Amino acid sequence: MTSEIAILYLDDDQVGDRLFQRALATQYLRRSAAVSLVIIHGAGEPAERLLESRGFVPEWSSGALRPASESEQELVERAAREAGRRIAGALTDAGISAVAVSASDRNLLSTDEDGRVRAARAHWLLELVQLDVVPVIALLGRVPETNAIRELDVASAILALADALDPEASSVVAVAVDASVEPTGARERKREVLSHVAAGGIDLRMTELPSIFGSDAG
Repeated sequence: MTSEIAILYLDDDQVGDRLFQRALATQYLRRSAAVSLVIIHGAGEPAERLLESRGFVPEWSSGALRPASESEQELVERAAREAGRRIAGALTDAGISAVAVSASDRNLLSTDEDGRVRAARAHWLLELVQLDVVPVIALLGRVPETNAIRELDVASAILALADALDPEASSVVAVAVDASVEPTGARERKREVLSHVAAGGIDLRMTELPSIFGSDAG
């Protein structure tokens, strides 16, 4: 068992930033062996651009895109899944074992009747982490009213995953990488997400990429 599991939140811009993803892979290879990684992401900026190219106006809430129609939702879901495959591919190209999954896979994350995100079946995710595989999780989960796939509330998803991976909250840390230049909208959404995570009672680490995994990563 590793001594620390880092749940890394990729913000809207980092989801589509291949240079960032390659640099992240480099830092992970330099990490202490006692640190494992779980990456979570939404559809982010690639979906925003895709929606705008089709004449839609993207709407955001709780760090997630909120499509107004099924057509928009299909575009968001497609963008999120493609982003996950690209992120996992960047890690794999660097020699890191990684797999792209969705929060709806094997009922990993879902939304209950009260709107809370819950991790119903996370044992298989923990098994991947213990095998030193990096799960890259697209935050696409099912909503109870229609059983449809939607982007999940980011902060709630982080907290649910942290609780499922370590109910004692002693070995899980939520991590976000600060960016010196971000569009205002993305920066505000990240701030909102991280404020809710910090209020949730788990360790939150805001860092720059070169020190993401501590002094051993340099």
